[in-house]
Amino acid sequence: MIKKFIFLLIIPGFLLLNGCGTIVSKNETGSLTKINKKLTDITTIEKKVHQNETNKFNLISSFSYGIKYSLDNINTEEDYDSAVYSSKLLNNRILSISGYPNIDDIKSMEELVDKLKSDILTQQAKGISELEKKDKEIMALLDNKNYLEKELEKANNKLSDAALKISSENDKNKIVINEINSYYGLGAVYYGLKRFLTTCFVTILCVIIGYVVLRILATLNPIASAIFSVVESVFSYGIKFIKLLAPNSTKISGLSSTVEVNKYKNTLSKVVDSIQVSAQNKEECDVTLCDIKTELSKNMNSDDKIVINEIKNELKW
Repeated sequence: MIKKFIFLLIIPGFLLLNGCGTIVSKNETGSLTKINKKLTDITTIEKKVHQNETNKFNLISSFSYGIKYSLDNINTEEDYDSAVYSSKLLNNRILSISGYPNIDDIKSMEELVDKLKSDILTQQAKGISELEKKDKEIMALLDNKNYLEKELEKANNKLSDAALKISSENDKNKIVINEINSYYGLGAVYYGLKRFLTTCFVTILCVIIGYVVLRILATLNPIASAIFSVVESVFSYGIKFIKLLAPNSTKISGLSSTVEVNKYKNTLSKVVDSIQVSAQNKEECDVTLCDIKTELSKNMNSDDKIVINEIKNELKW
């Protein structure tokens, strides 16, 4: 019996290991490779765009420094005209790179410059105040730029992880589809049977391990003992269900129901009790068969007599 049980465990275990080996040996990564290539291309383009923006800002910074250098080196009135001329040339290059602002921004900037150039101190103060506001806008733009770059990096990482996960699942599904379509479709039968036996094996193994652990705990802990009694009740319903589907299964397996056992046990107890009562009333050697029958007739009911008759029929008396 133990050998049969071990053999039944070995077969699903072999199929389980064989299935795992099949998955490993056929691990194709076609979709994964394509996704990685696309992600690499996207990253390369993003780097080029970022580098282009960096180069553009570097040029603007260079020209802006050139304007500052030109204006800072005005020492005489003769230097003034040449400094303004060179500054205009450099500024035109800046505008060609960054582009001209819209009309509202142009008007706003013209008003700011006029206030800064004004001879009226109150107008100059207003211009300086507005310029400080522009400084705050510049700081906010720089902070927002850093924040957006971090968010973009997070979004790209999430996209990359999602794409890799989808491609990995597609590769696994492709392996399953290839296995199912093998042998003119008969691979589907093998695959389904293998999955079914694998699932059954794992389920039975988990149930056995859980049962053994609970059985050990039941001897040590009253709570575990109560839980184990519930499990036994559940198993009893399972046995009843099996008996309902196959009434003769318990007889073939050598098991007997409690009702059947108690029926014969009660009758046998009455027979033994009657013999003992007859032996107490008389000497053991003086007890006759009639005395035993008389005592049995007092104790036995109709069910007991039916059991006796069944036994007599089986013994052909």
